[in-house]
Parts: sequence; structure tokens; C-alpha cells
Amino acid sequence: MKIAIASAELFPFAKVGGLADAVSSLASSLAKRGNEVYTFLPGFKFINGDERFLKKDNYEITIIKKNDNLKHLFVKHNYYDREGVYGEKGVEYPDNFERFTFFSEILIEISYELNVDVIHLNDWHTAYASLYSLKKFNKKIPVLYTIHNLAYQGIYPLEYGERCKLGKDAFIPYLHNNMINFMKIGILTADAVNTVSKKYAEEIMTKEFGAGLEDVLIHRKDRLFGIINGIDEDVWRVKDILERKGDYKKELQRFVGLNERDVPVFGLVSRLADQKGFDILIKCLYDFLKEDIQFVLLGTGDPRYHEEFLKVQEKYRDKVSINLKFDEELALKIYRGSDFFLMPSRFEPCGLGQMISLVNGTIPIVRKTGGLADTVRDLEYENDGNGIVFVEYSEKELLNAIKRGIKLYKDKDMMNLLRRRGVESDFSWNRSAGEYEKLYNLIRNKS
Repeated sequence: MKIAIASAELFPFAKVGGLADAVSSLASSLAKRGNEVYTFLPGFKFINGDERFLKKDNYEITIIKKNDNLKHLFVKHNYYDREGVYGEKGVEYPDNFERFTFFSEILIEISYELNVDVIHLNDWHTAYASLYSLKKFNKKIPVLYTIHNLAYQGIYPLEYGERCKLGKDAFIPYLHNNMINFMKIGILTADAVNTVSKKYAEEIMTKEFGAGLEDVLIHRKDRLFGIINGIDEDVWRVKDILERKGDYKKELQRFVGLNERDVPVFGLVSRLADQKGFDILIKCLYDFLKEDIQFVLLGTGDPRYHEEFLKVQEKYRDKVSINLKFDEELALKIYRGSDFFLMPSRFEPCGLGQMISLVNGTIPIVRKTGGLADTVRDLEYENDGNGIVFVEYSEKELLNAIKRGIKLYKDKDMMNLLRRRGVESDFSWNRSAGEYEKLYNLIRNKS
């Protein structure tokens, strides 16, 4: 299959968040499975090593050929000759409408020249490409639109429509609150829509998680799918984890300055934000720390949580390690050396931490939402349970889940069984790529 994948970010060329890693890993895995993959990325000035692929009147396409099956294409134009992807110093570029509609127009034109079998668009920055394909080419090539972050929708006044080739009249059928909304355009015009877990695909059709577009998503529910992201197993998986779990635990304890004691170690690697469950964690933290446990936190975020955790560190130096920073080495040690990994998220479209912890024999304690619900099964309620799951978003239920973990720690046989189940899980991008291939074939056959 010949596949075009378009995104505003792509590792290692341009990365702001997790979008870059997800698109890069999927493209690489699809290529390894024998597909011919072309990625499209704006030709940002900081991209090096590219060569001319073709020259047009007012833009140029350059290429970095990874291998015979994977080719990275870059749209070169003055729009992208800047230091940032979306903006600089926290301020978005004022012409992002023009930057991403122009990029979308070009990626569609080149995709048709390449005669690809399917076009895969990611987040609002490329959503206009689906409308452009529909209006200019009658959408002869099927389009898949993936929602990574529903909260960012690309909202602009209708008069901005005159700044792109289609003109403002093309946007009128898709207005949302009388504004151009690129997320809505992608949802309504693509042949299929997916997000990054099955549970989250259900959740976004509710008012709580729909970010104002729940009715639009319900309208497309027959073409709305969920595919869980994968993890880079070359980075996160280690072959001898079960045999050396105790060694990794002691290594973590030494690294963060905790005593090498046989007590349950709870790890947490996260952005410190309400979405990640820190509002309920803080409320039960002091009760949690009354137990005979150790707790290792790594992350940065909301300053009020920084302040609170520093107070906790001061009071419980013998059992707590608070690390308010970004540190890949420590993150790996937490995933491998902890007994339990906390993810009490209010919502979580996919989540990677629970998958990384599972393949490292660390038992996740999670709230039942989004990708956490798709990947973690409660040991008491499912025969193939691999973790601890709580449903109600409250400090009481989180504390109960933590106490279940403390009790579980004393049952070494059950701990070892759950660790083995986690390590045997398949969260590879190869599995995810296979699911995307099925979806590509579905829209090719039904579009």
C-alpha cells in the first residue's frame, strides 16, 4: 500500500509534544511492514540533510530518504522559515491559518501526483487537507483523520477563508459557533476518524470529554474508531526484567537516595496537572504516606503542585523522593525499579506510562478512562487482570486503590503473576500499525 501521512510534527525533525513521536513511530512501523510511506512535514528552517525532490513556482519539495519504503517530504516556503513550529516564546504566529492551509493544499496536490492509496491526516493543522481533497479532487483518494488532542481545534473567523485557495464559501457548511473550526472540518469530511484508544473514542461523544464537538462526533459514530498507540520497545523493554526486578528496585532506591528497604515503591512520571489526577492525589497524599511505603515522583508542571510536593519532601525525607525536572535516565529507572506506577488521570486519550510500566514488570494503578481503560485490567474483576483500576474520580477511591496495592505487595505469588502478564503484553508499534492497515483498507473499500 502507498500511504501519505501528514503532520505538523515529526520526530526527529520537528517536535513539540507526543504527536511527533506517535506519527514517526507509526510511519516507521508501516514501512517495516512493507508499505511505501511518504510523510509530509512543513519544511522548517531547522531541518537539515534534505535534498530537492521537485520544484514548483512558489514552493519546493525536499526529501530525506530513510529507506526504500520510507521517504520524508518537506514543503519549503517562506511560511516555515522561522525558529518555531507553531510560534515563539509562547505566542502563536499570527499567520498560522495561512501556514497550515498552504501546507495542506500542497500535501494533497503532491499526494495525488504520487498516486497514493490513502492519505492519513493528524490533528487540526492538516484537517483542511481533507476539505481541499474533497473540493478539488472529489476526494478520489480516501482520507483518515486522527485526533490526538481534541482540545486544540484551530478556530478562526470566517473571513480568514479568503486567505486560502478554496475561499470562505467552502467553509460555510462546516462552521462551528459561526467560526471556522478545522477539527470539525476534519471530522466531517474524512472517510473515517480515529483517536488513540477505543475508550477515548467513546468518551469524546459525551459532553464531559467532547470539547464542544460531541454532537459532531456522534454524527460520525459509524466512522469513528479507536487505535491505541504503541511504545518504542527498543527503548523501554529489557529482556531480563523479571529476573532482575529486585536489582532494578535497589538501583532506583540508591539513585534517589532512599534506603534499600523491602517496602512497596510507588513511582509516578508525569506532567503535574489536574488532568493527570494531581488534584485528587494531593488530597490523599498525607494519608498515603502514613503507610510503610516509598514514593518517587518525576515531573514538572503547575507551580502550586511544585510547592506542595516540596513540602511533602521536607516532611517525609525518609520515604519520598520528589524530582521536579525532566530526566530520561531517572524516568527509565522509575519504570523498571518501582513496584507500582500511579496514573490517576481525570482523562487520558491514550497514555504511555501504563504500557511502559507493564512491560517492565511494574504494576499500574490507574483510573478507568481512555487508553488506561483499554490497556489495564483490574486483577479482582477480570481473569487476565494486570493491574489495579478505580472508577470514581475521587481521592477516596484513589487511596483505596493504593491500599489495595500495599496489600497486594505482601502476596509475592500474585505480584509475580501480574508482573509476568505485564511483561508478556504486546504494546509494539507493529501491532498498532496492523490496526491502521485494517482501517486504511476499510476506507479504501468503502469510500
